[in-house]
Amino acid sequence: MAFPQNRLVPLDVLAREWMNNNPATIDLRIYLIENLFPSLIMGLEKLLTEAEKRELVDTETAVSNFNPVNYLAQYLMRNNPRYSNFPEASPYAKGLRKVAEDLKSEIFEIDANRLVTLKASAQVKRMEREKMERMKGEELERRGQMLENVFVTWAQNEDTIPLTMVQNALISFRERSDSLSEELRR
Repeated sequence: MAFPQNRLVPLDVLAREWMNNNPATIDLRIYLIENLFPSLIMGLEKLLTEAEKRELVDTETAVSNFNPVNYLAQYLMRNNPRYSNFPEASPYAKGLRKVAEDLKSEIFEIDANRLVTLKASAQVKRMEREKMERMKGEELERRGQMLENVFVTWAQNEDTIPLTMVQNALISFRERSDSLSEELRR
């Protein structure tokens, strides 16, 4: 009879064991803990005690008058959690309720962390955007200053045109006209 020895395991450890290394989402784990596990675990415990009463634990052959699946299904139908409050007395159910509360608080912490990271990323993006706008403004200012310097050198004498500008214009006209066809030159 190994069953009474198994009852010595702390129930809180049993309640938390499955939840710690499970890759399921937190929402799914909360649903399972709140809705499925209390009635299922109590049903399995009743199934094991019934099998022990009938001395089926140590037998290796199947017994035709006892179907464990049917027994578990009947138990779950009789003790539907919507209509009865049976798991409240179980220490295991109390441990599961504590695990569910811990998981819910973990969800709120995760949501708070997500909010903080979203705010931080928005702040970083805003800072980058302001930096880019400042750099664009500085570039426009630099280009304007360069154009102003060039314009000042071109317009040194307001009444006359500088000789170098006329010479450059004539040279570029000659180069362009050489590349044109004969018909366009005339």
